[in-house]
Amino acid sequence: MDLLVTILIIELLVLLFCFASMVFVRFSRNFWEKQTNKHRKELKEIFVRSIEKQQVLTIEEIPSRLIHYEDILSVLETFDRYFLDSIWLETKKCIIEGFLAKKAASYTKSSNWRKRQLGLRCIALNPKHLIGNQNIVPFLNDSKFIIRILAASVLIHAEQKDLLLAVLKRMVQEAPMARYAYRDLLINGSYTTFQWMEEIADEEKDSKIIAACLGILSTKMRHNLLPLAIKQIRSTDLFCRLASIEIFSKTPSIASQKYLIESLSDINPQIRSQAALGLGLIHALPSIANLSLALQDTEWNVRLQAANALKSMGKEGKEELYKQSQAQNAQAFEIAKYILSLP
Repeated sequence: MDLLVTILIIELLVLLFCFASMVFVRFSRNFWEKQTNKHRKELKEIFVRSIEKQQVLTIEEIPSRLIHYEDILSVLETFDRYFLDSIWLETKKCIIEGFLAKKAASYTKSSNWRKRQLGLRCIALNPKHLIGNQNIVPFLNDSKFIIRILAASVLIHAEQKDLLLAVLKRMVQEAPMARYAYRDLLINGSYTTFQWMEEIADEEKDSKIIAACLGILSTKMRHNLLPLAIKQIRSTDLFCRLASIEIFSKTPSIASQKYLIESLSDINPQIRSQAALGLGLIHALPSIANLSLALQDTEWNVRLQAANALKSMGKEGKEELYKQSQAQNAQAFEIAKYILSLP
């Protein structure tokens, strides 16, 4: 009986200790959050005053009690989203070189992923100046996805062809859903980044990298990408061909019509479907007969895209849809009737 009471008392003490620990952690966390927010607010006020006076701020002008790596880094990141003038760029450079850079160099070598993240965030603020002092490419193979993405961001903003190629190679090794993070970074890249991607797509042998480049390049269409699309339209890689069709679909021309019409007869239904969609997007009236024939395709999605394309071409396309009869081809009649019934 005494043993049972002793065990119960021990369990009660353990529970009380756990409860007290949770309360302590909760209150200490709130305390430090308030302190952090207070310090960052003071830092922001110092930066604002410097900007208003059009003066370059140095690390020596910041009170020592406010000099904390993560706080200064966070405030710099916030201001960097809104300012691009020469005064701000010089201020940012002074703060990084005067304080953050040394710590960032040691942080990037840490076994702690959070410190590696802090180091890369600093480098991302000024990649063109700090890239020579850091070997960032190995971070593309880091075990943590957030580190790989930060490294990719740094390398993309460095605007060097070899570094961009390293990012693309890492991107195609990621899981399909994970690639969207890289894709967003590249889509928001500079004019120079898009120029490098054009060259890489033209020179590279790896079809996955070519398809990735074409897919990203087709989102902005800054240049004439038809030569690249024509080169890849007969590739053995499905994704290269789909990316080529996407480029044709955004570039109204005789060449685009020609290759899209040819693709309507492809053995792959995905290619046929996208080709029909593309012909509708560029309003290729000479393709009406070909799209009419595609209404009889064995794949429902191909028939649907062909019917949509005809409807989008106005009077001539709609007339072709009205011509379909159940006696000649039930599938073509059905899809034509369905599309015409839609508003």
